Amino acid sequence: MNQIPEWWLIVTGLACLLFVVLMGALVFLLVTLIKVVKELQKPVASLIVQVNELVPSVKSLIVKVEELTVKVDGIADSTRGTVDIVGAKAQGIATTVDRVTTIVSQRLQQYAPVIGTVLTGIRLFNAFREYRTHARPKVRVKGSEHGTISLEVDSANGEERPKKGKVNEHRGVEQSGSSSGS
Repeated sequence: MNQIPEWWLIVTGLACLLFVVLMGALVFLLVTLIKVVKELQKPVASLIVQVNELVPSVKSLIVKVEELTVKVDGIADSTRGTVDIVGAKAQGIATTVDRVTTIVSQRLQQYAPVIGTVLTGIRLFNAFREYRTHARPKVRVKGSEHGTISLEVDSANGEERPKKGKVNEHRGVEQSGSSSGS
């Protein structure tokens, strides 16, 4: 029979010893993992309960969000339609205003010479009237007691007004320079 070499027995023994140590470490890690899982089981169970309590709220929120999405889509469609209608009406109004403006400008072009002539006539009339009022001074005669008459002359040139003075009135026959009275 064949004999097993000695070095093979030493390597096999070391490998077996190493496997035993590793198996012991794995058992220790497994026991530690079981303890950690048992410690985490209570908080995880409470979190599961809280999540299960939130599930109906989340489901109702999903329904509400879907309803809001439908409503927002409806509002967007309605707004789009309104904008289209308002845009069409605004375009119609702009076209109408353009037509009216064109018609009014054509009418004014027809009457422009007449309007210019009338405005020139008004300016000439105002200039003539202003010339007449400034060309001659205004004289106002004011009567007062005891034969005193005051004369005020308005002048366009900024001249001073004459001072007030007395005027003696003689009633009766005028006398000429002759002694015969004729």
